[in-house]
Amino acid sequence: MKKLLLLSLILSACASQRERKSDKTIFLQEFKLKYFEKCIKHGFNDSPEIQKILEQDKSGYSEPVLGELYDVIDSLAKKRITNSKNARAALKTQKAEGSSRQDKIIEVCLCDYEGKWLDSIAKNEYRKFSKNKSR
Repeated sequence: MKKLLLLSLILSACASQRERKSDKTIFLQEFKLKYFEKCIKHGFNDSPEIQKILEQDKSGYSEPVLGELYDVIDSLAKKRITNSKNARAALKTQKAEGSSRQDKIIEVCLCDYEGKWLDSIAKNEYRKFSKNKSR
């Protein structure tokens, strides 16, 4: 009986640990995906073409996973695009042949998506989120 109880405790601990890891993975992926979406949206001034593409895209989760963080993500993306546009304006004389404004927006958003900067922000927000969730 004791062995059975001990075994069930161990199994439930392992299952909850896997569930927490899965929750974290989902949270981080959704955070980065929403950032990329907002970055593209702000970079192209929320054009009808971009709206149409994003509406047709089925990436991410249908239910809101991030709670109140959608506004934070939107602010981060908007600030990043604004800073990028300002930097490009300052370096306008050094623009490469054949390079367009759209190329730079996509490049900036992709680099952020793949970068450690966004990973660290997402992980930090997950820590805050999981602390609040456990209360």
